[in-house]
Amino acid sequence: MTTFACRRCAGALTGYIAAFMLLTTPATSAIAEDWRGFRGPAGDGVAVEKSAPLKWSAEDNIVWKAKL
Repeated sequence: MTTFACRRCAGALTGYIAAFMLLTTPATSAIAEDWRGFRGPAGDGVAVEKSAPLKWSAEDNIVWKAKL
């Protein structure tokens, strides 16, 4: 009788874990869509913006600075 109860608990636990994984996986995928990743969204190093700056200097095209 004890073996049946343990198997039943293990089956329920497996079901809960599977349900948790199925419910949380889409949420993490939606969050990951906002992350651009290494070298841009496609990973090819190409900017998707049409007005991306082509040249930088100490004063031109700088959005913010941090002292190192």
